Amino acid sequence: MPDRFWRLFEDSLGSGNVRTFRDALAQPAVVSIRRNPAKLPEDRFLSLFNASDGTDIVPWCHEGRYLNERPSFTLDPLLHCGAYYVQDSSSMFTGALFSLLLNQCKDQNGLRILDLCAAPGGKTTHLASILRSSGRPDTLLVSNEAVSSRVASLAENVARWGEPNVVVTNSDPSEFIKLKNFFDIILVDAPCSGEGMFRKDEDSVKEWSEEVVKACATRQKHILIDAWPALKSGGFIIYSTCTYNRNENDSILEWIAAQLGADIIKPDYVPMGVHVTRAGGCQFIPGNIRGEGQYVCMLRKKGGMNSDASAKVLHDKKADDTSCDYVVGDYKLIRKGDLLKAVPARMADEIATVEQNMRCVMSGIAVATVKGSDRIPEYDLAHCSPSMLNRDAFECVEVGNEEALRYLRRDTLSFPAKSKGYLLLTYKDVPLGFVKNLGPRANNLMPISRRIRMQ
Repeated sequence: MPDRFWRLFEDSLGSGNVRTFRDALAQPAVVSIRRNPAKLPEDRFLSLFNASDGTDIVPWCHEGRYLNERPSFTLDPLLHCGAYYVQDSSSMFTGALFSLLLNQCKDQNGLRILDLCAAPGGKTTHLASILRSSGRPDTLLVSNEAVSSRVASLAENVARWGEPNVVVTNSDPSEFIKLKNFFDIILVDAPCSGEGMFRKDEDSVKEWSEEVVKACATRQKHILIDAWPALKSGGFIIYSTCTYNRNENDSILEWIAAQLGADIIKPDYVPMGVHVTRAGGCQFIPGNIRGEGQYVCMLRKKGGMNSDASAKVLHDKKADDTSCDYVVGDYKLIRKGDLLKAVPARMADEIATVEQNMRCVMSGIAVATVKGSDRIPEYDLAHCSPSMLNRDAFECVEVGNEEALRYLRRDTLSFPAKSKGYLLLTYKDVPLGFVKNLGPRANNLMPISRRIRMQ
């Protein structure tokens, strides 16, 4: 790495951390995953990944676990079921700060959250799980990715995770001016120079330069300026990067406070080994912690809490409701062309407002494709929250690893002993997907775009 990188690192974080980081670069990258508590109980999760005494727990995320080696995740059906997410342990700390902010909003109902730079979806799925476990599953969570080439992976990961309160959008941050004073908490995991990826990705080292750092800092300010009006007065912002230099971290934190008008919040909880910067951010440095590079900080927008959003909550009168017994609970079924989807009834109007103001990619849970009187179950329905899926509407068939992989490759399957019609396949009792059983063979309803090609 260029000498200028090391000088900038030392200037930002001190000579002691330079030595620690240099030593860590010679070690392999850490592998960690995060459990979906809605789909996989902790005891089963531990047994599946040979975890025993709890020493592998990510200290700042109870659902996070370190693995001793990196398995072939593509060939694990549980990953495709949304039972867990592969995520760097350091980035899981964002969830810990989000939980702290939720506690400060415990007396507020109908919260609205925005993950502004969300692809590929690690932080969005984490926030969604925290909202469920904290008793706020009906809180609106908008997951946005401005780069069109990245939004497909975001939508797929969100659909796998299966929480119905998430809306995925593909909008430039400047477009959120149309949702002025709409959000209570905004997470900005800003595009950065990627110094925290040096141990995982050699290409990120080759692409680094001081000019890239300066360009990223300028871009980060533009993103924050664009998003700022969408945050309510008194609302909270979490700002994070996967880099080390102060130009993109502490300097941005201080700039937000001084130029946009916010108070810096220093967290009550800081994990052992995490470096607290001069401005009050939390810097994760490999060698000091078991994970990669990450910077996270919190602020509160100045002014009293403003609960009145300028965006009109528009009633979606054009969409016709229709009946279907595939889901249970307080959900509104909405027909969009041939697609039938379900959204939480209490936030249906808010979701409609986001859809009408932003470039919406998906919202709620895709339930079925309507063909006459037939309801062809959508692949994403299998992955929705277990409390939402009506398993009694289908005959369930438990499959083993080989058959599950054949399903995921979209191979032909056969269930001659099972009844004809739609079957729900499960793997280790976690829903995997649907087939239409014809007797001698079954039509595989796995979407072509999501099939795996690895043998």
